[in-house]
Amino acid sequence: MTIRVEGLNKFSGFIRNLPKNLDKGIGKESESFMGDVQKSAKLRAPRDTKGLKDSIHVELTGKNEWTLFVDSPHGVFQEEGFRPHPIPIEWLTIPGKGPHISNPKGWITVSKSTPFVRPALEHNLSKLAQRMGNATQRAVKGGK
Repeated sequence: MTIRVEGLNKFSGFIRNLPKNLDKGIGKESESFMGDVQKSAKLRAPRDTKGLKDSIHVELTGKNEWTLFVDSPHGVFQEEGFRPHPIPIEWLTIPGKGPHISNPKGWITVSKSTPFVRPALEHNLSKLAQRMGNATQRAVKGGK
């Protein structure tokens, strides 16, 4: 009697490559997820704060670790809240202007915060589990 097992080489190759494929798939899906959060945050960012929308970007900060940054100095105030206060109009139109303007052309009152990152994240988090599940299935099937 002869027993022959075929496909064992393919199976062991599959097992060896699974962590690589899974890591690659999760990395691609994480990048795509953070890109969607970035787009959503840019759409939600208040338009009357010049430069806020353009200051939102995503960077790779570690292995499969993406971070969303808001480089605008007033981004945190829009997101977290503040008391109503007057500001010179120039602060909205001239990027990088210092805190003192000797002769402002006019004033506006900023009266409320408008969160934009948290709602963008909440909107996209509902899809994250499914996206990671799909990436895992593709890795197990050997797909890209």
